[in-house]
Amino acid sequence: MSTAQLQSFVLRQRFRFPTNDGSKDAIAVTIKDSTNLASAYALMVRLIILEIWYIAVLVGVSIVMKRKHNRNKGVACVAIWNSQASPLQVIKLMFDYRSHIPWFASLWAFLGLLAWGTSTGLSILVPRYLVIGGAAPVAKSAIYIPALQSGNPDPSYALRLNALEVPSNLRAVGAVENNTASIGSVTINGPNFYTSNGNESLQIGYSYSVSGADFGLQDVPDLLHSVEGSCYTEYNWFLGTRNVSGTNIDYYALFGNDSRIARASIADGKPPLASFFPTPVPPNGSNASFAIVVSTIDRLSFTTGTDPWYKTNPVPNLPNQPGYQVAPGRPVLSCWQNDIWSHGGTNTSIDNLKDLGVLPDSLIDAFQRFLSLPRIVNLGIKLGPSALKSVSTSLGGYFDAESSSIRDDLQRLVLGSYIATKNTLAESTLFNPQQIGVIPNRMVDPNTKQLLPGADDFVIYNSGVAALSVRTLIIIPVIWALLSLIVLCLTTLEKLPWFYVNALKATVLYSSMEDPEGKAKRWKNRGITPTADKSVEGKADIRPKYNRADHSLTWSKWDAPEMGGQQDLEAIGPQSPTSVDIEPPLEPKS
Repeated sequence: MSTAQLQSFVLRQRFRFPTNDGSKDAIAVTIKDSTNLASAYALMVRLIILEIWYIAVLVGVSIVMKRKHNRNKGVACVAIWNSQASPLQVIKLMFDYRSHIPWFASLWAFLGLLAWGTSTGLSILVPRYLVIGGAAPVAKSAIYIPALQSGNPDPSYALRLNALEVPSNLRAVGAVENNTASIGSVTINGPNFYTSNGNESLQIGYSYSVSGADFGLQDVPDLLHSVEGSCYTEYNWFLGTRNVSGTNIDYYALFGNDSRIARASIADGKPPLASFFPTPVPPNGSNASFAIVVSTIDRLSFTTGTDPWYKTNPVPNLPNQPGYQVAPGRPVLSCWQNDIWSHGGTNTSIDNLKDLGVLPDSLIDAFQRFLSLPRIVNLGIKLGPSALKSVSTSLGGYFDAESSSIRDDLQRLVLGSYIATKNTLAESTLFNPQQIGVIPNRMVDPNTKQLLPGADDFVIYNSGVAALSVRTLIIIPVIWALLSLIVLCLTTLEKLPWFYVNALKATVLYSSMEDPEGKAKRWKNRGITPTADKSVEGKADIRPKYNRADHSLTWSKWDAPEMGGQQDLEAIGPQSPTSVDIEPPLEPKS
């Protein structure tokens, strides 16, 4: 992320992340930090499942050992109890008992597989519930919206203002051209062709909607700004073509008003050019009209064009040059657009946005500053020579008329308008400080020099940050801590009726084999962690043994008089230890 991007939002601060399902309590961190946290929380989830598995093992083993059971179940319970830290190890051990206690072994193998699969699956899902989006609260110091000129007119003010606002519009169209932005809810219908007064005409409709979550509004994610518009070719406004000093000029009476004359000629520039004109009549509620005059007359093309804006005639006697030229009298595009703002079943226009009662005055002012006119008009004016898609095919004084069309031009403008509308608030943090100059900040109180209340109630979407769910951040550690405490109590409190299960621990079994009755007093602690008395600490009486003859593992006693428990085991040879004979239990009398 660039320095400017880092300064436009705040990290490690709680905020309300807007979603289509409402705002969620969140905190913003960098992507790197979110990755580390996701790994830690995935581990905690695995531990949570492991704690539940411990409880299941405790319940299952205590039930089996309390009742009469055969030797295979008994030794299997010992294996399960000492391997409970690894469900996969339990599965492996139960596989070895599958032919002796098939149902018992299958049940524990299934439970082990369930524990392992659940812990693995849930740990994979952790990032989905932990990271709820890529956004951070806006930094107050980064918010800047240039104020419109007031008081004594300054000739340079409009130029400075235009220089400030052009980059945001270029970014919107650039996102469309580079396919870095989703078209969201944008719909473009048509073109629908028809014939009017002998002229081939067309009509194109469009619509899109931007939610409060799209705007980044923390408190009103369910706000909805709906846009619907339509454009059609208007030939009746064309007044005629005149040749002035060798240049053909088309004249148009905008909106049928002879006092509003627009002109188009090749003197406007070599590439095709579009001029945008809002209606002189104030918008009627939410509906506004505008016109787009295209200047393509006499532009040369190396292909033939049939679109109403790019219709060409062959040009003879031009050796080694493109043989087509755009005909005069290209139609104006007459358009209307309806902008509706909705919340909680109430609809209104942008002029009455305060009637919704959900936005602070500062944000209402910001929206009215940029969206009072149809956004497509402001976009087209600011883009200037870059407004039309056909410009991309222009080279020198020539362009490709065959691949150019009104629909492609309008689609570029509509998609750019959608992106620009969605980024209305976010763009307030991206103005170049070096270009601000003397233009005041509309979001700052001129008297107190403080940011207007509510002006920072939005978030900045950025691919370099992650919004983490505070609820998830709290719930997972709490559950893990509670389960760990429960398991600790269940397995260590001696007053509990199943405490005897701890006798299955390997440490307890070892101490019991060496001193079964406890008469020798070799062990100071006969609890969960037995420890030998220091006076006999170095004199172990038993050791593990592997018999290669019958492939058996047993425990053997050391020959105390001969060995004293101190000589090298390798020097003793296989005849030193003697096997421990364990008497089988007496069968109960009938």
